[in-house]
Amino acid sequence: MNKVALVTVSDDRSGRKNGKYSETQDRIRTIFEGNRDFGINELFFWKWDDILSTDFYTQNKKILDQFDPAMNGRCYKPFVIKEALEKLDDGDLLIYNDVSPEWWPMDLYTIDQNIYSLDVIRNLCIENGGILTADVNWY
Repeated sequence: MNKVALVTVSDDRSGRKNGKYSETQDRIRTIFEGNRDFGINELFFWKWDDILSTDFYTQNKKILDQFDPAMNGRCYKPFVIKEALEKLDDGDLLIYNDVSPEWWPMDLYTIDQNIYSLDVIRNLCIENGGILTADVNWY
């Protein structure tokens, strides 16, 4: 079976949503590290400090130093996705998930594999020519 990578990025600089992006990202990591049987093989979890140490930041400092996401266009998200894609092989599946706190309730620490299946995402992605865009809420 091909690898399945989960990609997230958090930036709490603007204080939006009470600065809970990084905290939520840490909880997501805990969920998937504790549920390896779910099928996620690779975790690419970037925080703002990780971005600061890249050439991408150096080359785009002017826009990235705008901490308001409406001003910086959240352009760091495609960068992080690109970085993860470069570490994957053809046929691997990359899942990008936002770390908005309201999408990851505090009581969600396990994932019932009888309800949630990566096969659904994988099959929809294949049927759609390799790309699937969706907005899924756990509620």
